Amino acid sequence: MPAQSDQQIIEARVLLVDDDPILRTQIKHLASRFVSEIRVAADGVEGLALWRDWKPNVVVTDILMPRMNGLEMCDAIKSEDPDAQIVVITSDKDSDNLRRALAIGVERYITKPIDMHLLADAIAGKHVAFTQTEA
Repeated sequence: MPAQSDQQIIEARVLLVDDDPILRTQIKHLASRFVSEIRVAADGVEGLALWRDWKPNVVVTDILMPRMNGLEMCDAIKSEDPDAQIVVITSDKDSDNLRRALAIGVERYITKPIDMHLLADAIAGKHVAFTQTEA
């Protein structure tokens, strides 16, 4: 990431949903440098409840999580708000999940490891659809 002074702050409330506590903490820390507000949830159940309560501008979610996976959460969110902005971040390279994400209406899909520049662009609404990063 560029130095904080070089990075513009994106005026957005971002909900990050990931079951990996270390990755969740790292992404929250890095993303807080370029978004105005970020909150986190550990799975789809927590994420959906926080989304309903807080109404973030953008949801950033993993797919493979306990209790409710990210695609189930995305489907629930899109059924309540078809215009909801969702970014999927995942190490899952299953093409069925990619097709399901497209069918649900997810417009941005980034594979792990996450390029924070791509994530910043996705949160800002720039076109970075279905991007795979190299390990």
